[in-house]
Amino acid sequence: MRIVLRILFVFLLITASLSAKNDLTLSTTGKIAGRITDTNTGEPIPFVTVMVVGSSLGSASDIDGYYSIINVQPGTYSVKASAIGYSPVTIQNVKVSIDQTTKVDIKMTDASIQGQEVVVTASRPLIQKDVTSTTSVVGDQMISELPITEISDVLQLQAGIVVSPGGDIHVRGGRSGQVTYQIDGVPITDSYDGSNIMDVNSSAVKELQVISGAFNAEYGQALSGVINLVTKDGGNKIRGSLQMYSGSYVSTRENIFWNIKKINPVAIHNFEGSLSGPIFPDKLFFFTNIRYYNNAGYLFGKREFLVTDNAAEVPNSGGSEFTIKQSGDGAYVSLNPSARYYGQGKLSYNLLPELRVGYNYMIDRQNYKIYDNYGIRLTPDNNLDRFEKSYSNIFSINHVISPKSFYTLNLSYYFKDYRHWLFEDIYTSNPVQPTLYIDNTISQTPPYSYNVGGTNYNRFTRNSGTYSAKLDWSTQFTQEINIQFGGEFKRHQIYFQNINLVPMVDANGLRVTPFNVVIPPKSTTNYDEYLKNPTEASGYVQAKFEAFSLIFNIGVRYDLFSPDGVVLADPSDPNILNPLKPSNKFNDSNGNGVLDQGESVKSVQDREKYWYTDAKTKSQFSPRIGLAFPITEKGVLHFSYGHFFQLPRYEYLYTNPEFELGVGSGNQGLFGNADLNPQKTVKGEIGIQQQIGDDIAVDVTMFFEDFRNLTGTQSEEIVVFGGAATYSRFANSDFGFSKGVIAKFSKRFSEGLAANIDYTYSVTKGNSSNPADARNSLLGGALPETYITPLNWDQTHTLNISLAYSKPGDFGFSIIGNLFSGQPYTPAVNKNTRVTQNAFPRNSDSKPTIFNVDLRLYKDLMIGETTLSFFLKVFNLLDFDNAVNIYSDTGDPYFTFPKYDAERINPRLYYNSLNDLYTNPTFFSEPRRVEVGVSYNF
Repeated sequence: MRIVLRILFVFLLITASLSAKNDLTLSTTGKIAGRITDTNTGEPIPFVTVMVVGSSLGSASDIDGYYSIINVQPGTYSVKASAIGYSPVTIQNVKVSIDQTTKVDIKMTDASIQGQEVVVTASRPLIQKDVTSTTSVVGDQMISELPITEISDVLQLQAGIVVSPGGDIHVRGGRSGQVTYQIDGVPITDSYDGSNIMDVNSSAVKELQVISGAFNAEYGQALSGVINLVTKDGGNKIRGSLQMYSGSYVSTRENIFWNIKKINPVAIHNFEGSLSGPIFPDKLFFFTNIRYYNNAGYLFGKREFLVTDNAAEVPNSGGSEFTIKQSGDGAYVSLNPSARYYGQGKLSYNLLPELRVGYNYMIDRQNYKIYDNYGIRLTPDNNLDRFEKSYSNIFSINHVISPKSFYTLNLSYYFKDYRHWLFEDIYTSNPVQPTLYIDNTISQTPPYSYNVGGTNYNRFTRNSGTYSAKLDWSTQFTQEINIQFGGEFKRHQIYFQNINLVPMVDANGLRVTPFNVVIPPKSTTNYDEYLKNPTEASGYVQAKFEAFSLIFNIGVRYDLFSPDGVVLADPSDPNILNPLKPSNKFNDSNGNGVLDQGESVKSVQDREKYWYTDAKTKSQFSPRIGLAFPITEKGVLHFSYGHFFQLPRYEYLYTNPEFELGVGSGNQGLFGNADLNPQKTVKGEIGIQQQIGDDIAVDVTMFFEDFRNLTGTQSEEIVVFGGAATYSRFANSDFGFSKGVIAKFSKRFSEGLAANIDYTYSVTKGNSSNPADARNSLLGGALPETYITPLNWDQTHTLNISLAYSKPGDFGFSIIGNLFSGQPYTPAVNKNTRVTQNAFPRNSDSKPTIFNVDLRLYKDLMIGETTLSFFLKVFNLLDFDNAVNIYSDTGDPYFTFPKYDAERINPRLYYNSLNDLYTNPTFFSEPRRVEVGVSYNF
């Protein structure tokens, strides 16, 4: 109740202070503004009606000729100005983007002189003068022209973004999960691990915005950046598209990838379509989008063994002879297939001219597998099946109170479920048709060989659902001043279950034959399960000042969260079900540590009264500031600075929720910490943008980011009662920084040609790349030393080049080129280096440089007002074997010293070669992928 009262107090305080004057363009809309003057005299014209053609949006110029139209959805419009005594003027091709002001100055001529309506085609300036932090905007036309498959491919092209080998996105040096994702103004970041709830189909996106600078106070729960997606809407015209393509991997790298020379023209296939239009003209509109995508994969194994096969050492052979049961059919089996199903339905209803309501439903399902080089390559039937399902419901109300004020209310629920298992059904105490699991410990793998047989016992399920209410209020207070405020409340439901099945035993404690499994008791470390309901709330105030050639943004944000968790009152005795201290086992009245006569045994209920304490509620104020100063007619200097707050990911709060210890001595586990503090970043930048001529612009920006209170395990191990065992616990112990320079060159379409080049130089360092790094060092026998080193995703040099040529209605092409310096790694100790543990500083060497080229060609055929387009897309056009990973003892993706040692002794090999074993295909980038397709737009 105290939390609710605090939320209400903050919200009412903001409302009271701004009830008379409020606004800034909201996170999914932009603004059109400018001045209307007389063509002949240059004098301002007051009381001119300015309307966005085809909508109810409009405004009137003031006494000084200034006007502004707020609450404009991103897109391309025509703007019409009308006044008594003047010829009407229509400005076409006015482009509006998220959070930006599109300046449209209009000159009007006396009707007695002109007599006819004037139509002007606007040319959007390359420099957006009201943007105070680095912001990239990509429209739907550009998305459709690039050689991409997913929206994530577009993100990787933005300056300051680095992608790790695992596919995680890092913005300006931040960890993965430090980005907030928004769809149609609603944050949809997965609170469990900071990932995206769902991938929106690229053909459904109207505009993509990436903010990597110090973003405004309206955006929260992010340390590194904001990714904003606005999906398409229906209109008064029926529009639609159909697209189909298929393809295969076409590569000569059979020395790396098995079965790669076999070309299957439908190994990759995609079907998608969209339809939009009116249900009731001018009132009710719809937009729908569906997609099915299947990729058979390129990482193959070979079914040499079934899961029931095994290898056994011949007795008294000294490990040189093995008998092997081999029952496989020798077929090649994909070990990384994936299938995706996507659907979206969106309704928009103009209930009143000033009131618009909408509903947006999206669903995204994926089934896939992940490659494992050693465990499953010759026993592919032991590869876990993985399933993801996500959906979101967004109900929105957009209400224009007056020409200067409006609000947006978003009510949403989004959900993500992930699970994996080997077999869907398992053996229970009353089986009907049990699945046979095979004992992994039976098979004895020969030296220098892949594993034989066995089954994976792990079953994992986790899902997170979030109810959210978000209100944003906006008013154009004066021509120069905008003020915006808002608030949001979230309630999460996070479910987690991780089970490692255990052997079934008979009455004598012996494993049954044939081998099978049971679900272990919840009191053991083989069964973790929890259901948590944390809550979050926030409020913000943001002001924007535009006058005297100066744009000034200032804001403050307040965040609060209640973690719904507990911490141990006595960390030295963690497991309530299996206490270690005598005083926790029984009422040890005389303190001798022995259960004496008359002393009662304590129950779990007795211990619950004092065992835990509730985690504390956390809150923080975060100020933000931004400045843009036009230095020439086509140049602007910008500066931004801010403090940013993000909750620790809930997976780190609730790890090992029962605080169970392993068996034995040494470090016995990693515990969550529900009392983790928020993570913080202080970031800033300064940059200059300059337009050159009519179609070229350059942008140079210097940035810094300072990370503090990041989740880690660097703190001292906790000693368990008795002193023999310890455990680790997550804490706010990690820190780091990032700094760099970004230079961008852009040439927009002129004479059919467009080009973009961006180069990023950056340095990213910290004490730890992963929250568990320090504990992992301990388990590996090294000291968890605390010093600043490059983080795993530190990429010193990043160069992206995109080039496009288009002849409308005929043909065109686009090329994307990427050049990345190698990310760091820690050289491993081996006998040839003659050094000991910790001899090499962490991440003291770099992987090889990566170079890649992608291509798209298309040919259009105009059929009336429709377009039939044939296209070809080639990814990794040159089929380079870029090394995304390497052997840490050599820095090479092909060679490692254990392979050298094996070649010297020439061991007996039973079913694979040394080249097979030591050539790991996951060390290399995806081979050349070719897709051919056709699309029809109407």
